[in-house]
Amino acid sequence: MKEFIVKKHEYEGKVVLAICDKELLGKKIVKEKKQLDITLKFYKGTEKNDLELKELIKKNILINAVGKKIIALLINEEIISEKEIKFVKGIPHIQIILL
Repeated sequence: MKEFIVKKHEYEGKVVLAICDKELLGKKIVKEKKQLDITLKFYKGTEKNDLELKELIKKNILINAVGKKIIALLINEEIISEKEIKFVKGIPHIQIILL
């Protein structure tokens, strides 16, 4: 099952992956002064399953990720730890630079 949406962006010679859980695409989540805007322009790309996504993540060093499923995958792959995650209205998100 393809649970994720992934879009590749080129920035200064590097690839930035924008990844969100499929059901969050196009939504805006607001709590007080914090906001997650999961815009179609930035996130709408290709549907991927977890195996396809794991391969993409291994090849990229800049990642923006939003959603419980993608965050769980990143934790399971030991790319991030739970203490690094930020939340807006219960929705986890993270920006990653892998070295």
